[in-house]
Amino acid sequence: MYFKLRVFWKDKMGFTLTELLVTITVVSILAGLAIPTLSRVQDSSLEVRCASNLRQIGIAQTLFSQDNNGDYSYAWYYRNPPSWSNTTAPDGLFQKTWLQRLEPYLRVDQSAVDDIDSVINCPAIASATGATSYGLNKELTSSKWMHKGVRIPEPSQIILVADKETSSFNEFVVALDKNESAPKVALRHRKATRANFLFCDGHVECLSPDDTSWNMPSNQNRWRWW
Repeated sequence: MYFKLRVFWKDKMGFTLTELLVTITVVSILAGLAIPTLSRVQDSSLEVRCASNLRQIGIAQTLFSQDNNGDYSYAWYYRNPPSWSNTTAPDGLFQKTWLQRLEPYLRVDQSAVDDIDSVINCPAIASATGATSYGLNKELTSSKWMHKGVRIPEPSQIILVADKETSSFNEFVVALDKNESAPKVALRHRKATRANFLFCDGHVECLSPDDTSWNMPSNQNRWRWW
């Protein structure tokens, strides 16, 4: 009787080699199905967080504009040697980046460029590099625009800030297909095929290089309207 009970226990608790191989195969298939899904969920989460960062920057730009005669935040300005007493910066501040000008509105300081979790960095970057991963549309400096929001005929069509390469401290960003040395748009989202863009009216879109080509005619160009 004792022997029969032991045999019965082994039959119920043990696995044959075939059963073990089938179990391993099923687990492998399920893992293969789950990993791409998890990867897509993670990518989507990073895209959403990046868009949230850009919306906050858009709000900060609006507040800055209200306090500075309708201007968006200015890029880097140098004092003029040798007296170092004159400047062309509209707000009279010297050697300030556009993000430094937004500090009171974003409640961050320049050290935030080294923080991958900061509002001024896209969460999809591999690591902080000492240069923000967002850049101003370089066309802001054009005489057609000169940082003035009121000069834009269709704010919902014109880019203000975008994902940019982090290899350079340069504050500006230009289209991928523009023949210029400024940092280009960085494709960090949707399997590195798209980038996030903040528009002048405050909304954010995730767009492809074709959607944001520099070579589009002026009535479709996202970077300029002239």
